[in-house]
Amino acid sequence: MKVIKTLPVGKAPGPDGFTDDFYKCFAHELVPLMLDMYVDSLKRGALPPTLSQAIITLIFKKGKESTDCRSYRPILLTNGRPGHFCLGFRTVGCCDSLKS
Repeated sequence: MKVIKTLPVGKAPGPDGFTDDFYKCFAHELVPLMLDMYVDSLKRGALPPTLSQAIITLIFKKGKESTDCRSYRPILLTNGRPGHFCLGFRTVGCCDSLKS
């Protein structure tokens, strides 16, 4: 729950279309389901394939030449924000208890 509360507001969703605002709004319903998914993933040794999906897009840097590839920075939009949640579980000490 702590991790979801710290998610940034107004960020673009990944391929699944779920925004951080969605996770915040439905946190009470989603946390038990997500925890089950991560526990299962630890047991199997792999995350669900959908958490490996992402959209990579380029953002133009203002004031740069549009024909120069260095004028763009890549961003990666992922499903379910797995990095945030995995980091959060580790931060709040959940991973140690999940692995045993």
